[in-house]
Amino acid sequence: MIKSSFIYEIQAFIWVFYGVGFGMDNRYLKMIVDELREMLGI
Repeated sequence: MIKSSFIYEIQAFIWVFYGVGFGMDNRYLKMIVDELREMLGI
C-alpha cells in the first residue's frame, strides 16, 4: 500500500515535471522517466 502511494506520488511529480517542462529537451526527460520506471518496476 505504501509502495503504490509512493508510485502515485512519483507519477504526479512526473506529470507536473512534464507539464512545466522547465525548457528541457524531451528526450532527456524521457530518459529520466524510463530510469524511474525501471527502478520502481512499473
